[in-house]
Amino acid sequence: MSGHAGFILSFIAFSAVLLAAPLLAAGLRTRSNWISAACMLGVLTFALITSNGVLAYLALALVTAIHAASAWHKAPTGALYLLAAAATLVATALALAFASDTLAFGLSCVALALRAGLAPFHAGVAEMCMKQRELLLQQSSSLLILVLAHLYYIDHLPIAYEMAPMLVIWGALLTLVYALTALVQRELGGLLRSSTLMHAGMLYAAVGAGARGHYGAALLVAVSVVFALGGLALTISALEARVGKISLTGPGVGRARAFPRLAAAFAFFGGASVGMPGTAGFISDDVLLHALWEESPAGAIIIIFGSAILAVATLSILAKAFFGPPMRVHTPDLSLQERSIVVLLVVLLLGLGLAPQLLVGVAELVLGNTI
Repeated sequence: MSGHAGFILSFIAFSAVLLAAPLLAAGLRTRSNWISAACMLGVLTFALITSNGVLAYLALALVTAIHAASAWHKAPTGALYLLAAAATLVATALALAFASDTLAFGLSCVALALRAGLAPFHAGVAEMCMKQRELLLQQSSSLLILVLAHLYYIDHLPIAYEMAPMLVIWGALLTLVYALTALVQRELGGLLRSSTLMHAGMLYAAVGAGARGHYGAALLVAVSVVFALGGLALTISALEARVGKISLTGPGVGRARAFPRLAAAFAFFGGASVGMPGTAGFISDDVLLHALWEESPAGAIIIIFGSAILAVATLSILAKAFFGPPMRVHTPDLSLQERSIVVLLVVLLLGLGLAPQLLVGVAELVLGNTI
C-alpha cells in the first residue's frame, strides 16, 4: 500500500498498540503470546507496504486465520466467523486478481461486516465482546488495516460509488437499532457488546461515504472507534476481574470510591465512544456527519439519534456501575501495567482529537490520489 511514509508508520504503530495492549495489561510474559503478536504485526506491515491489492488481502486473511485459532477455545462462534472472514478475504484477493470489480466489492463488504460485527454477521463479534475481550482488542488491529485496504483498493471502484448510499443507510439503521439495545442491557459487558455492534454500523456508513471521496472521515472513524472501544473493553475486563460480573438491574453501587482510576477510565472511554469533546470520537463524529449530510441526510439524522441514545445509555450505566452506597473491597485499583495502557490510549484519543488533521489530511492525500 504505497503512500506517505509517516502515514504507513502511524498505522504500523496503531497496530502494534492494539496487539500489545491486552498482553501488557494482563502482565503476560509468555513467549508464545509475544511471538504470535510480533508475527501478526509483521504480516500487517507487509499488507500496509505492498502496492498489490491481492497480496494485501491475502496477508489480512492470514492474520484473520491466526485470530480464529486464538478464539477457538473460549469463543468458538467467534472463531467460526473469523474463519469465514478469512475465507472471504481470500476470495476477495482472487476477485481482484481476475479484475472482477463487482465481486471484489461485494466480498470485501462481507469481510468487513464479519470482522466489525455488522448484522446479520454479528454473532462472532458479539460472543467475543462477552467471552474474549483481549482477542477483540487484538483483532481490531487487522480490522483497522482492512478498513484502510478497502478504502485504498475497493472504494475507488465504480460499483462502490454506486452502492455507497445503500451502505450508508444500512449502517445508519443498525447504528440506531443497537443504540436502543444499550438501554436495556442487564450486565456491564452488555454495554460493550451493544456499543461495538452500534459502531459497526457507524463504521459501515463511514466506509460507504468513503466511496464518495470522504476518505479522511472514514479512516478517522475507524481509528477512533477501535481505540475507544478497546479502552472500554480493557476497563470492563479489569473491573470484572476484581468484583465479578456486574448486574445493572438493581440500584447503583459506589465502586468509584474503591476504584477511582477505573471509574475515570470507564467514563473517558465511554465518553470518547459517543463523541465526547476533545477526543478523536468528537472529531470523527463531526467529520462523518458532514460527509453523510452530503451523501444521505437521512443517514446523518439516524446516526445523530443513535449516538444520542448510546450516550444516554452509557451515562446511565456509568451511574449504576460506579455511584451509590459505598462498596468495601479488598482488591487494588488499576495496576501499573493497566495504567500504562490506559494512559497510552487516552493520549492517542486526545492527540487525534486535538490534531485530527495529522491523520485526516494525509489520508485524503494518500487515498484520494489512488488510481
